[in-house]
Amino acid sequence: MYGGETWTITSKFRKALDGCYTRLLRKALNVTWQSHTTNKELYGNLSPISERLKTKRLRFAGHCARSETEAASRVLLWQPTHGKRSRGQPRKDCIKQLINWDRYRRH
Repeated sequence: MYGGETWTITSKFRKALDGCYTRLLRKALNVTWQSHTTNKELYGNLSPISERLKTKRLRFAGHCARSETEAASRVLLWQPTHGKRSRGQPRKDCIKQLINWDRYRRH
């Protein structure tokens, strides 16, 4: 997950990442599909990789926001105000994900 703080995570990518991590965990623990072990039993007290990535991203955003000398603190929540928006649903970017996650954590 090197550099995962900057990834834009869509639901499709999140499912693929969690699925890959589950397969790797099953391989490492030598658990086959024939043993009918659920993911809850497999993970135990571990959280899915997407949740750990979310925590890592929020921690990095807080670090950037607190650093007054770095350019990242000025750019963190910047959104362009020029240009013309294209049709359809706006693309999900890193900033919108951080705002949504922060909103969910407060409640």
